[in-house]
Amino acid sequence: MTQQWKEVSKDEFFKAIGPRDVSPTPVGRYPYTSLFKTRAGAVVGKIEGYYPEGSGLPKWRHWLPA
Repeated sequence: MTQQWKEVSKDEFFKAIGPRDVSPTPVGRYPYTSLFKTRAGAVVGKIEGYYPEGSGLPKWRHWLPA
């Protein structure tokens, strides 16, 4: 079964992650998607990098498990 995600604002993302002991793990090529994992390996969020159409600068989407 695949993980279901909901897109949230940057503030909502970091509020939900809170003071948990998590580390971002980059996946893929730049702009990276970073999976935020606990020490036990549970994924508690992700930040996805992308290039908006017509832009050479990356933007970021913030996701939490649905």
